[in-house]
Amino acid sequence: MVNISGYVGGQSSSSGLVRPAPGSKESGLQNSHGGSENGQLSLSGSGFSQDPVVSPPEVGPPPGLSIPGSSQDPVVSPPEVGPPPGLSIPGSSQGPVVSPSSKGPSKCKNRSAAPTIYANKPAKLARFKDKGNVDRFKGAIGNNADNFRTMDYKLRDNYELARLAVKKSSAMLFHCSERLKDNRELVLIAVRQQGHRLLHASEDLKRDRWVVMEAVKKDGYALQYASEDLKRDLWVVMEAVKQDGHALQHASNGLKNDRYVVMEAVMQDGIALKHASDDVKNDSDVVMEAVMQNGDALQYASEELRGDREFVLEAVKQNGYALEHSSEELRGDREVVLEAMMQDGRALQYASDGVKNEPMTVTRLNGTYGHAREFLIGQPAYVGEPAYALPSQVGGYPIADPRF
Repeated sequence: MVNISGYVGGQSSSSGLVRPAPGSKESGLQNSHGGSENGQLSLSGSGFSQDPVVSPPEVGPPPGLSIPGSSQDPVVSPPEVGPPPGLSIPGSSQGPVVSPSSKGPSKCKNRSAAPTIYANKPAKLARFKDKGNVDRFKGAIGNNADNFRTMDYKLRDNYELARLAVKKSSAMLFHCSERLKDNRELVLIAVRQQGHRLLHASEDLKRDRWVVMEAVKKDGYALQYASEDLKRDLWVVMEAVKQDGHALQHASNGLKNDRYVVMEAVMQDGIALKHASDDVKNDSDVVMEAVMQNGDALQYASEELRGDREFVLEAVKQNGYALEHSSEELRGDREVVLEAMMQDGRALQYASDGVKNEPMTVTRLNGTYGHAREFLIGQPAYVGEPAYALPSQVGGYPIADPRF
């Protein structure tokens, strides 16, 4: 079927069909039902089908989309594309700007503007974890060398910082890295302040003769931290015992048997004789030198020398207190006891009971030796408080009044 719109023979149809002019041949044509319906004309016998005329469907916009001003559904705009959830654009109709939550400190180049990275650790430790600028830590060490030990290990491996810390306190050598404990210059700075800091030096530097020599000059007892080879070094050991006689304890056995080394030791401290070999303890010259420095040194002399009257007599002349360590027999020897009292009246306390009340002993208790009366048997504890009236003479010898 063909639907023809327009005017034909001066007439039009509101339905869009052409009405034939009156008297035309087409006006007498009818459909198979005996006429036309609703102005529709069915043509037959001339190639036309009998179906009614059907108008084609109107073409409109695709579903969901309408043309403004038409009778179709209202225009539906596509969804607006906005910022992701939780973030808005300032000045827009969205909600207030919400900053994303911070999961940690920003890695900004300006460290002073960054938040504290070590907030959960003690403040004293936190402030020295930053390795960015070494100059910042020089001031901290300058204020207090102890700040060096709280710093990060990598900072304690920095020579500049370690040198500054050790110069202020030799104890900081202990907190330096193992690499710097093998630094000769740094260890020398420490041992020149306190020789025993040789303890913290590397094993190689404990074998360094110059480093060890500098250490024992400052503290002879630092010899104990030297290598075994240097404990056998004559000049190192001599330097050590001059500074501290007891450093002889850490010398090799060979040098403990060297009378010249031992002599240097007992001149510094007579008690150092106890570290000498048995042969040297029987050397009268060495033992006498020790006794002159400290009378108690006689106790470390050989048994032979402590029982030798001639030697003990000479010893008590040098130090009256040597009487304490002489043999029992010699402590009852009047001459030995009187010689000891002449050197120091208080040596009477070490004499045997038989000698303490002899007339000769009592006559010695005048002037300088009066303060030794307290050691006489049966005498008052204090010179100024006589327990009884003293005779004017004892054994034919005049004595001084102990009250004066």
